[in-house]
Amino acid sequence: MSAPALKSIEPDLVHPQTYVDYGYPHDAWTALRRESPVHWIERSQGESFWAITKHADIAYVGKNPELFINGPTLFVPFED
Repeated sequence: MSAPALKSIEPDLVHPQTYVDYGYPHDAWTALRRESPVHWIERSQGESFWAITKHADIAYVGKNPELFINGPTLFVPFED
């Protein structure tokens, strides 16, 4: 999967309706872990954010709060 294809799947990954309509997007998350494990999710509404997609990286971030900021808040409004 190429980078443009990754860009096209971003909104689907953060919208709960995607999971209702299509189930869990395993292929999309696998592609992100492989091609862009620390991935910037650009949002047209709400705040854009970094998505950490690999378990080891998520664990590292969670164990080192002095190095990573999760805030002041994270709110992802859903676009209809």
